[in-house]
Amino acid sequence: ARPLVIALVSGGLDSAVCLAEAVRDHEVAALHINYGQRTEARELQAFHALADHYGLARRLVADISYLREIGGSSLVDAALPVETGLPDGSGSGSVTSRTAEIRPSLNASAMAS
Repeated sequence: ARPLVIALVSGGLDSAVCLAEAVRDHEVAALHINYGQRTEARELQAFHALADHYGLARRLVADISYLREIGGSSLVDAALPVETGLPDGSGSGSVTSRTAEIRPSLNASAMAS
C-alpha cells in the first residue's frame, strides 16, 4: 500500500506541481482552504479540476473565511487595491504574502485548541 499524504492545493501552479509529484508515490488526500480570498471561486474550481484529473476521491474544502474580518490585505478586502508588478514579487497577491497571512492565523488557531 502507498503511504497516505495530505496535499494542500490552492489550484495555482505551485500546488499543481506539488500534487503531480505527490501522486507519483503516495495515496493523496487533497485539502483546499477558502480564507475569504477574492479569487476564491476560481481557486476552488482549479482545485476540483486538479483533484478530478488525478482521480482523487479524498478531498476536503476547509472554510476559514472568518479571516476576512481581520482584513489588512487586498487578498481579502475589496476596498484595498491589488498591488501588481512589484519587481521583488512581494505584492499583496504574491504567494509569499498569502502564506505569511495564513500561517500565523493557522498557528494561532491550533494553539487556541
